[in-house]
Amino acid sequence: MNKNISALLLLLAFTLSSHGQSKLTTAFIEVDGLCGMCKKRIENAAYLPGVKKVNWDKETHQLELVFLNKKVSQEEIDASAALVSEDLKNAITLAKHNIEVFHRSQITPKKVVETTAGVTCWQEMRAIEKVGLYIPGGTAPLFSTILMLGIPAVLAGSKEIVLCSPPDKDGKIHP
Repeated sequence: MNKNISALLLLLAFTLSSHGQSKLTTAFIEVDGLCGMCKKRIENAAYLPGVKKVNWDKETHQLELVFLNKKVSQEEIDASAALVSEDLKNAITLAKHNIEVFHRSQITPKKVVETTAGVTCWQEMRAIEKVGLYIPGGTAPLFSTILMLGIPAVLAGSKEIVLCSPPDKDGKIHP
């Protein structure tokens, strides 16, 4: 429960600070309880920059957040890519290959076991349809996290992958 709230509030904090296209977004999250930590986070969400509305419905256990969602523009992505040296691009390409080889080896077929006559158990791997990846940035960027989290999500077949990263002191995402 509080992991979901934390993830949503992190998403808000980092997307609200970036530049590019903006739109109002409404997010709903179900909260099964209201522990002290969750209550404080819900109350503090109203004060994040760009948050337009916070509504907590105790009966339905629904938290509604309306916020200004800012995405990094294609122009910013292109400008950042131009700042990366060829040596670093080559190192990233090699790392990508190595990570793909490792994670492809973990893809296994469905395993079915009959534990008792008529009782069948199985192990099956499935992709999470939508995933959000936190990429450390700001004063301590750690872009290798994109590779370590993004490649397994792609190989697993996740249909939507969203990256969130805090901006630096100038409001820019690290290249």
